[in-house]
Amino acid sequence: MTSVHPRASDELRFRLSPDDKALIVEAAAVQGVSISTFVRDPAIARAKEVLADASLRHVTSMSAEDFDHLMTLLDRPVDPAIFDRARQVLASLPLDPA
Repeated sequence: MTSVHPRASDELRFRLSPDDKALIVEAAAVQGVSISTFVRDPAIARAKEVLADASLRHVTSMSAEDFDHLMTLLDRPVDPAIFDRARQVLASLPLDPA
């Protein structure tokens, strides 16, 4: 699991128990990588996963008044003509049936 990183200049420190440190040191040695690489690479991969997942769940914030207004609009009866128009638009699109 050797990776190539540009020359790193920033530092991140964290505390761990002596047993956890010994475990990490031994595992890094077994894999033949530095302790930094052993800890850094999975942390970066996990950070990318978290951010990618978060980008899939967009959040919209609004005031209480705006929320109430939205709920009022959503509670209004739907004009059935909108479905006819939607069918017309969909029928005009070049959709792939596969």
